Amino acid sequence: MNGDYLVTLTHDSGDADVNRSFEMSPVEVAVHFPKEVKILQSSPIIAVSVKNEHGTAFIEKQFTQD
Repeated sequence: MNGDYLVTLTHDSGDADVNRSFEMSPVEVAVHFPKEVKILQSSPIIAVSVKNEHGTAFIEKQFTQD
C-alpha cells in the first residue's frame, strides 16, 4: 500500500473552476494538516474534512496495490 494522500480544496463560491485536487506525500500533508494526519494514521477512517471561511479541504488516504 502507498501512503499518499489526495487533497481536494473547494471554495464556497460554488464555482467548479476553483476546486482543485492533487496528491501529496504524508510529510507534505502533515505540514499543513498535522491534526488531521494524526487522526488518519491512528484510526480506520480514510478521509477527513477541514472547513474554514473560504471553503473545505478534503484529505483522503490513497491506497494502491503493489
